[in-house]
This record gives sequence, C-alpha cells and structure tokens, in this order.
Amino acid sequence: MWRRVAEAVGLALVLTALPLAGAGGANALDAGNVSLPGHMLQDCGCAPYSSKPTFVAVAPDGTAWSTLVKVSKLVRTTAGGQVSYVDVPEGNSGVASPLGLVAGPDGAMWFSDLDNNRIGRATLAGALKLFELPNADSQPTGITTGPDANLWFTGFNDEALARLTPAGVFTEFPFGANAKPSSIATVGSKLVVVPGRLSEIDMMATDGTFTPQDLSGSPLFAAADPAGAWPGWRPRATTR
Repeated sequence: MWRRVAEAVGLALVLTALPLAGAGGANALDAGNVSLPGHMLQDCGCAPYSSKPTFVAVAPDGTAWSTLVKVSKLVRTTAGGQVSYVDVPEGNSGVASPLGLVAGPDGAMWFSDLDNNRIGRATLAGALKLFELPNADSQPTGITTGPDANLWFTGFNDEALARLTPAGVFTEFPFGANAKPSSIATVGSKLVVVPGRLSEIDMMATDGTFTPQDLSGSPLFAAADPAGAWPGWRPRATTR
C-alpha cells in the first residue's frame, strides 16, 4: 500500500488564511497501545536490496535512522558505519509498514506505520511504544515535530492532519476532500503540508489555520531547513 502514497500531489494560490474544518476533540490513545523493551538487532535478516529504505532522520546522538518499509524495521547507522535494527511488530494488516520518521521533542525517534494506522516511538536503545489511531484506515504518512513540541502527521486516506502529544493525546483536523495529505514539515512557527492530489502546498499554524500557496507541478514530499521548506515534485498537476 505504501506505493499509493507516492501516486499523489499538487498546488494553487490563496492569500487569506482559512480555518481548517472543525478540529476533532482531543483523545488519549490508551486502548491497544503496545510497549516493547529495548532490543537492537545486529542483523536485518532480510535479503539484499529488499528492505526499501524510505525516510531518514538524524537522532539527538548524531546517529542516522531510517524506516525500512518492506521488512518492518528501523535501521540505525553510526558515523563509523555500524548498523543495528529495531524490529517493528506486525499489526492488523499482518505486516508493519514504518514510513515517515522524525526526531521527536523527547529525544526519541517517532515514525508512522502506514498500513496499521499506528504512530510509533523508538528510544535510542530500541524500546518501542506503538499508538493505535482511532480511525481504521487513516494511513499515516509524513510526520514532523511541530513548533509546539508535539508530533504532527498526515492521514493520507482519511483526508486529515493530526497532532499527537508525547504523552499520547490525539487531536485530528479534517483537511478537505480529495486532498490526500502526504507530507508535513516544520518551518519556524508554521507547518508545511503537501496535499497529495491538489496543486498547492499549505502553510499551517498550530491553531488550525492554513494558507494555500501556488506551485507549478505536483509535489510529493517536503523537507525543511532553517531557511524554509523544500518541496519535491514531478511535472503533473491536478486541481480541487
């Protein structure tokens, strides 16, 4: 299913800030959560060239982490080239699909599990906490640490953005029909959201207002540095 995320994106210009359609209430994600003790594997146990590394993020200790979407693992690489793995347990889909990845505000690595509607937290020692989302088929994809020190992520299939505090309190913001938000990044005090099937990127505040901005092309994902956001796209565009 992860390929469906890469099948969408686009952009269009509106200068006034618009409120997102009514934000859902905050809920503590307690039922169904999974906690596992820290355990770093020294071997992937997978065939060469089969792991499909997708996103990469730098941890607070300077190591590089990546999601291996096809073999249900996270991989940690030191500056000296030492590699170790964290096994992500399968969920209701029968597999795990770790996709988006970010260093969180609490010193841990946070990731989306696309096909199991979960957000995961991995300590640098490999201990896991998995938060099951209330929607059955939201397909969480991109994830970022927001300017408010919470985790923000996109729900590709349920047309929504969501906020998750490190303590597990979840709030969803409906985004709009046919948007398919696929990626999210933080720039200063704003969130940059890439809707997978619209010809726009959206600058969003943590209070739920956003400003669509025009781009020519069809962006898929966005990354940020201190100067701004870097969307990546292909030459295809659709409109609302």
